[in-house]
Amino acid sequence: EFHQGSLNSRSSATSYALANTISTLVEVRGIGIGRTSFKRRAYTTFLVGLSYLRTAYDETAEVKQVLARAKAKPTEAVVKHQTPVTEVSMTLIDLESVEKKDFKVRMKDAWQTKAQVSRPRPRAYLLMPEQAKLAEKLKILGLKIDTLNQSRSVEVERYTVEYYLQEAEKYEGVHRQRVSTSITRIVKDLPAGTFVIRMDQDRAGLAVEALEPEAPNSFVNYDVLHTEEGAELPVYRYLNKEAL
Repeated sequence: EFHQGSLNSRSSATSYALANTISTLVEVRGIGIGRTSFKRRAYTTFLVGLSYLRTAYDETAEVKQVLARAKAKPTEAVVKHQTPVTEVSMTLIDLESVEKKDFKVRMKDAWQTKAQVSRPRPRAYLLMPEQAKLAEKLKILGLKIDTLNQSRSVEVERYTVEYYLQEAEKYEGVHRQRVSTSITRIVKDLPAGTFVIRMDQDRAGLAVEALEPEAPNSFVNYDVLHTEEGAELPVYRYLNKEAL
């Protein structure tokens, strides 16, 4: 089974794309072949990178237009997705005959991915003042964060954990949390010092991935924000047009 592209934000190409850049994953042979054809492989990678730089330089105006459109018309916040497996024809080199041949292969193509759970993109995410740890991690990702200088009562969307499971085995040093949440509109009293992550910034896609609890690499999923069934998460979605 072949995998084409990645939707995992821990993949560098996907992470850069979430930061509102034009990002491409380029893979060069290397695993399991040591230093075989090392100079050729290194030079090939250099030529690909140089080609991208030249194109970006020659087409600066178009690149800026594409990024501006992406920022002005963001898609919904995709929380869960599924990539179908299809059978496709692929031309490969037969190692026995050293000839190109067409093979039928199973392909999991990221371009064909469909959203399973999506939500309207908020104008901002809000973190309670005691969540300074999460705010600092968002800053490390390059997100700009403001704070309320006085208390306010505003309409927000609240997450409530309806399903909860913490994995028994550790993955990358943590017991990951699997959750499903319901969302309800409430009027929330926000104290001074509440963190505001506005979604009209370049790296806003990273905020979606980190703060939507069901997202595969969210703070909840990796137990950075511990929770339990029935809990109200200290993260809120602000959708009103009125500026905070």
